[in-house]
Amino acid sequence: NTVNEVSVSIPKKVVELEGDLESEIKSFLDTETSGILVLESMEASMRDEWVHYILSEVVHHDIPQTETWTHSSRIRRKIKLRSGIAPDSLYNTIYGGAAKLSEESNTPGITEDDSNKEEELFEVVPIRSDESIDERAVIILQDAHLVSRSLHQSDLLRFGSGRLLEDLIKFLAFDSTNRKLICIGDPYSLSYGKEEDSAIALETLKELFDGQIQHFRAEPQIKTDSSIQKLRVDL
Repeated sequence: NTVNEVSVSIPKKVVELEGDLESEIKSFLDTETSGILVLESMEASMRDEWVHYILSEVVHHDIPQTETWTHSSRIRRKIKLRSGIAPDSLYNTIYGGAAKLSEESNTPGITEDDSNKEEELFEVVPIRSDESIDERAVIILQDAHLVSRSLHQSDLLRFGSGRLLEDLIKFLAFDSTNRKLICIGDPYSLSYGKEEDSAIALETLKELFDGQIQHFRAEPQIKTDSSIQKLRVDL
């Protein structure tokens, strides 16, 4: 009995949403603690409808600040043309300040004492302070499948740790705030990094976030007799 009581008292890390999605979104917004909500659909129109609904709903839930962010300025332009919503670029939002020179070895397997070690100087753009984001803010991450924890840097420049998703989680400081993150993306789309490293990959989010994650996926549906759409859904 003791074992059973302990197991019941441990909250689930991921909660699958199966009821009315609008009601579940309202419930998530009403929660006082920090949390992550993941909404997935292969239809861009459905994803955009979710964003419009959330933006219209937050005013009824005593939320002091709502932000819409996406991977980069290039993706921002595509979303704006598609939906009329103009999210901010993550790179412009969470990074900034004076870049610092960093020195790293570009030759793996060589020790510090090796006089032949090759060094490479490049700039690191630091993560900004989160002081401009309210402690109870709601962040909507559009096309979140493009945001990844996979390492990305050029030969001359790196933003933060080079792992965009990890830097985002660090910037939001869930442990010391009641902020909420809503990741809306396409689980069937290619991303900039590994599929398992994206901001809608539940196992990755479980590693980076200690709180509860709620998840909903809209299964693909064939709505017309178009052979192209049938093939798209089958793929």
